[in-house]
Amino acid sequence: MTEYQEANLAAEVSIDNLYVCWRFCEQLAQELAEECRTLKTGKWSHASEESILAFFFDWQIRRSWTTVSEARWTIQRAANLLGWPAPPVAMAPEPISKKRLHKDL
Repeated sequence: MTEYQEANLAAEVSIDNLYVCWRFCEQLAQELAEECRTLKTGKWSHASEESILAFFFDWQIRRSWTTVSEARWTIQRAANLLGWPAPPVAMAPEPISKKRLHKDL
């Protein structure tokens, strides 16, 4: 789905549905931020902040928990909550290839 199609779809979605989607994504971002913080201070202390966030971007997509756009938002939000830089995959206009994006984990 292109960004244009997503924008048109969003225009057709009710305010209530948008709120439910936002609330889900915000809660997910909060939980991801906490998990990322825990991993960075523990068993993934060797990994970069960006690679930890990129892992969770990929994780959301693989499990079909979110759309690509929602995954980008949740990762950008988690990065913001943590004060970490967002990984390039969360900033990309189109999905990056399915190769592993978090090589140092």
